[in-house]
Amino acid sequence: MEKIETKNPENASEKQDFLKLSTLTLLILIILSLLYTG
Repeated sequence: MEKIETKNPENASEKQDFLKLSTLTLLILIILSLLYTG
C-alpha cells in the first residue's frame, strides 16, 4: 500500500514535458494566426 501512496518523480517530469509541448503549440498557433491576419 505504501508504494501506491508514494508519488513517482517520473510522473512529474512527464507532466512538465506535456506543459512545455502545450505552450509551444500555443505559441506556434498564435504566430501563424498573426502571420495570416497581418
